[in-house]
Amino acid sequence: MKRILLFTILIGGAASWVMADDLMVWDFMGLVGNEPSVAASNVAAHLINANPTNLITRGPGITASNNANRFNANNWCQPTFSLAVTSGDYFEVMAAADPGYQFIVTGVFFRFEKSSTGPSNFVFCASDDDYGANLASWSFMVNGSYGANLARYITNSGPVLFRFFGYGNTASAGSAGFEGVDADLILQGYVIPEPLLLSGLGLFGALAFLVRRRG
Repeated sequence: MKRILLFTILIGGAASWVMADDLMVWDFMGLVGNEPSVAASNVAAHLINANPTNLITRGPGITASNNANRFNANNWCQPTFSLAVTSGDYFEVMAAADPGYQFIVTGVFFRFEKSSTGPSNFVFCASDDDYGANLASWSFMVNGSYGANLARYITNSGPVLFRFFGYGNTASAGSAGFEGVDADLILQGYVIPEPLLLSGLGLFGALAFLVRRRG
């Protein structure tokens, strides 16, 4: 009975800080499309809500171009992911937490629009491992909504850069960007005090030990 009670406490304590929410939200309604950067329309409490940590920008390999209600670019010229990385063909956002806090990214969701010759593939990576891990990817993209729950949670106080590398377009003039109804780009996760993070990790460690003992 004591073990069952301990198990219940561990699960309840962990669940209290793993409920995902919107960390950063961008809505590009009303934009011309070629703005150099755009601030997030909503930033979670205890994330730094100041430039550049709440901005979306473009990599040096792509070019800002007009398209109403979109954060847009053309000159997506690379046929493969590795060449897109080398050439800097990406959209980028940055996140950082206030002192004493950490953020955990659990998912990414966005609305995508492109021209007929625009890029058809996106790969989502982060700077915490020097963009070495493919956290999420989408292929044969058409206009619509996309998203992914991340298998590897990104835990950091920041700043962390997140990049959407695009490739597979059929003409350099082909354009693509984030556009849709309501929120166009969302990073999802949660922000917690660092002592609580350590406490939560301790709870999971104790739970693992208990499971091993019962086995």
